[in-house]
Amino acid sequence: MKAGLLRDLPKDRPVSVMGMNGNTESMTFANEIYAFLNANGYEMKADTATWHMFFNPPVGNVNISQHDNGAEWAIVIGPAE
Repeated sequence: MKAGLLRDLPKDRPVSVMGMNGNTESMTFANEIYAFLNANGYEMKADTATWHMFFNPPVGNVNISQHDNGAEWAIVIGPAE
């Protein structure tokens, strides 16, 4: 996954990494991805990975998309299936 992130995620906008509140595995993985991207020179939107109560639509894995009207990239880590 690390090689894929470096290959496919452009560095043209800041990145937000979000995990699911109350889900230890989701937040642990979100923190790992945050640290990896930060160490590889990506501009991060926040000082740490953030959490959300729920995602609409639900996320069951890792979802990478444009966020905030295209101003940033968002990586959402759902609960493990």
